[in-house]
Amino acid sequence: MRSTKLFNAIGLIDDALIREADTARGWKAGKRLWLRWASVAAAACVVLAMTALWLPRDTNDHPDLPKLAVNGMMGASGGSGGMYGVQAYDISDLDTANPWSESAVFETLPVFQNPINYFAGIPQNGLSEDEMQRNAADIAAKMGLTVDALITLPTEQELQLRREKERSVPGNEEYEPDATPVAVEALCGEITIQVDAVNWVVVRFNPGVSLPPEYTVPQFGATEQQANDTLQYLLRRYAAVVDMRSPASALSLSYRPDYDSNEIEQVFYYQAYENSGSLLERILGYNFNQVDFPYFAEDGSLTTIYRYSADLSHKIGDYPVISPQAARQLLLQKHYISFVAPEGFPGEQYIAKVELLYNNNRLEGRYDNQTYMPYYLFWVEMPDQAQANGLKTYAPFYVPAVDAYYLSNMP
Repeated sequence: MRSTKLFNAIGLIDDALIREADTARGWKAGKRLWLRWASVAAAACVVLAMTALWLPRDTNDHPDLPKLAVNGMMGASGGSGGMYGVQAYDISDLDTANPWSESAVFETLPVFQNPINYFAGIPQNGLSEDEMQRNAADIAAKMGLTVDALITLPTEQELQLRREKERSVPGNEEYEPDATPVAVEALCGEITIQVDAVNWVVVRFNPGVSLPPEYTVPQFGATEQQANDTLQYLLRRYAAVVDMRSPASALSLSYRPDYDSNEIEQVFYYQAYENSGSLLERILGYNFNQVDFPYFAEDGSLTTIYRYSADLSHKIGDYPVISPQAARQLLLQKHYISFVAPEGFPGEQYIAKVELLYNNNRLEGRYDNQTYMPYYLFWVEMPDQAQANGLKTYAPFYVPAVDAYYLSNMP
């Protein structure tokens, strides 16, 4: 029924019926009049509420926001547990340091343009060779290291090898490889500092750096307290590389088999993020300003540090976002991105938790990421992948957090 018809129908109620009802209840005329107008007012509220749901969204508050393209490759690079999920005994094992929680209320969230464009996997407008050299030399100075040499990649030797390989193919005799500088390495004795064109920093130690005995943890089987103590030590020792005002632990846990003992042991990943500022700033720090200590040798020595800081200077705008509850409904309606196949989404009863993440270069292929926009990540238990040893498989399902009105290709 249209709102006008509903409202008019309320006014057609026979006065005699109202008087009869009042008499039966012994109500006075004053209360009858109040009742009638209260009924009309209540019905009008219902009409207004229903009309608000039917009317199209008023976008006058955001007239200049362009449509956004959803990248169907979310999670393709293995971020947040990989393409197909992670194994844990319980969803509580997947607790993260994500500063976002379901109690956080945001009407809008910022979306950013990734300033880096790629051609054939090579950044075309990232840092220049001089900028990469300066950044590498600056990190070396902060670490108290002497730079023995600066090497630009690809080297001439690498280019020549590519040239010879491609020109050996018939019809490709004129091939010339792209010589655009993609990274610079600062050689500092046993330490190499690499800065690439998208400002990823990789510090490699060869041989690995031994840690004090109290912070040397086994690759498998460390306790959470041991792992956290080790991470805090690494953040202090390599503060020059970490370069954060308020680094917060993002220690994460996974399980894998120990093939020598045939037992399942827990493995920790030593990560941290910039946790200063407002809640929004901390959410952005969690997604875009990170440090990772990913590799340790068998003797527990540190071999590698990753430092990632995205360029968020190209803001597209603040976009209206949906609630976690609305995103859950979209998930149930199959509007999601996931690489779980062939099972697909197993059902609402298997939804274990939700968190808010931005797509960054760790969640999608690095070379196909045009915008940084928020998504809800639902961890869903996959019942068909339960293990006899008690491990469960939790798969990631991504739902865009931006209101569908602003999406050009809602999944």
